[in-house]
Amino acid sequence: MQMLPFAVLLLIPLGGPFVDASATAVQIGDEIEVELVVSVDRGGTAMVAHIVVGGDQPQRSVSLNVRAGGAFGGFVVLPIQDAVVVFELLGTGGGTLSTPTTLSELGIDFSTFARTSPFTMPRAEERTERLDADARRWLWLAIGFGAAALSALAFWVRWEKEPGEVEVEEPDRADEEEPGY
Repeated sequence: MQMLPFAVLLLIPLGGPFVDASATAVQIGDEIEVELVVSVDRGGTAMVAHIVVGGDQPQRSVSLNVRAGGAFGGFVVLPIQDAVVVFELLGTGGGTLSTPTTLSELGIDFSTFARTSPFTMPRAEERTERLDADARRWLWLAIGFGAAALSALAFWVRWEKEPGEVEVEEPDRADEEEPGY
C-alpha cells in the first residue's frame, strides 16, 4: 500500500467564531485520509464538519474532537477529489455554520496524489451491472462462434465427397486363401 504524506501549513479564515482551518492528507491506495483542524475564538460543546464530495455521493458529517487551544480536529477517508467543507460549531444557543470552503482552499494539493485511473470509479452496483452486460455480450458472441464453427464442420464433412458419389469399402484380400492350381 502506497502512503504519500502531505503536510499543509495554510490556515483559512472562515468568518464568525471560526478563527482558521487547515487540512492535511495522506494517500492510502485509491483514497486519501484527511485530517481537518479548525480553531474557534469562543467555546462550543461540539464541532461537526459537513463534507460534500462531487458526483452522486451523499454528504458526510464528521464529528471533530476537542483539541488544545480552542481547536477541534478529526480524520475522514475520502476519494481523491476536491470536496466542499462546512464546519458547524454546536453550543447551548444552537449551531453556527462557517462559510463553505474546499479541501484545496484548506491546503490540500491534489496534483501530488497518484490516481490509478483518470476517471472516477462508478459505484459497485454500476460496475456489477456493467460486468453482467459485458459478460452477456461475450456469452452470445461465443455461442455465435460455436454455431458457426459447427456449421462449417457439417458443410465440410457433407461436401468432402462429390455429390452422388457413394463410397464402397473393399474387403481386405490378405485374409483370403489363394486357390491352389
